[in-house]
Amino acid sequence: MEWRDAPRKLRVHRRRIEHAYEQVRVLAGPDAAEALEAFRNELDRNWPIQQQAVVGRDLLSTALVDSLTPRQLDHAAGVAVGSCYDPGNTHVGGDFYDVISLSDTEVALTLGDVCGKGAHAAATALMARHTLRTATYLGHSPSAALRVAHDLLLADGRDEAEPKFCTAAAAHAYLAEDGAVMHLALAGHPPPLVLKTDGSVEQVGKAGTALGLFESLETSEVTVELAAGEVFLAYSDGVTEARNGDDIFGEERLMDVFATCRGMSAQDLVDCIHHAVLDFRSGEGHDDVTLLALAHRPAGFVTLGE
Repeated sequence: MEWRDAPRKLRVHRRRIEHAYEQVRVLAGPDAAEALEAFRNELDRNWPIQQQAVVGRDLLSTALVDSLTPRQLDHAAGVAVGSCYDPGNTHVGGDFYDVISLSDTEVALTLGDVCGKGAHAAATALMARHTLRTATYLGHSPSAALRVAHDLLLADGRDEAEPKFCTAAAAHAYLAEDGAVMHLALAGHPPPLVLKTDGSVEQVGKAGTALGLFESLETSEVTVELAAGEVFLAYSDGVTEARNGDDIFGEERLMDVFATCRGMSAQDLVDCIHHAVLDFRSGEGHDDVTLLALAHRPAGFVTLGE
């Protein structure tokens, strides 16, 4: 493959090297010509290796991201689901989420945020997500599933130079024609929000402590009732901690934006909030942004990206 077909970032790097080459050639004169020509030949020989490394990294990142988010669901009556996973400036981040249809009237949700970035954080996120998924399928309640994940991360982190820990939200929604009842447990995670039918927004849940951080886990379940048409929203702290200079997006701004989304579909609502965060933040080094919305509706099926 020619270097012109490589990813844009690598092409820019190549052009900068060639520009520097020309500047040195002009300044050094004919005495440096042989050494500079050898440099150019070495660059040309190694270009395919550099390009393949970038492509390989991108493919690995894509595979990791696919493992941190669920495939599209095609059944489960009573809800619509919207989602967003944006790893920010990194190719892969430490956020994860899951939606599990347990029956025609029960849906489980999880969303988590691992401390750190890159492949190490993604591997921890992958472990946490699939542990929570397995515990949920085995019939554990949200708080019990969080305890299973906590014990695994704690045990695995003892052999590491740095502990493995993350925040997480886990919920089971039990669906009926006139609404839904959710059992919600948090492990150090930002409290989710509910958009009520009157346009007001309220926080739900008790924060607890992060998974894998301390020997004992503090978490408790609360019951959240959703009337028909109300929306439950879980999110990572990359939303509220998005920065614009010294200002942060914050919980209050998130709640204000959420309130303006009344009447939107679950996916349009998530997209609206995501765009608000992108419009607000500036600079580099952004954290992951993950959003997961569940809207009750009397009939239908769960569809990610609806």
